[in-house]
Amino acid sequence: MHGVLTAAVHYAYCATMLTGAEVRTLRVALNETRVKFAARFGVNVSTVSRWETRGAPKGGTARLMLAKLWSRLPKQATEDQCRSNTGTVA
Repeated sequence: MHGVLTAAVHYAYCATMLTGAEVRTLRVALNETRVKFAARFGVNVSTVSRWETRGAPKGGTARLMLAKLWSRLPKQATEDQCRSNTGTVA
């Protein structure tokens, strides 16, 4: 149980730090439209747009899911995609 709790805390911490560019990078890396990405999280498209502008949500299950998905992406892929989205590495 301790390992599960530690992983959940790690995911929550990482998700808090996701910028809007990183949320968009995640969506693009998954090859999903905003509509499909919204359906994955059970939110509407305007919520995904807000995440891509303002960053990851501050709380809730979506924050944990974003962090878990982000942690599964290859580091080089996320850096390359962030660079193409923002001109810099996030």
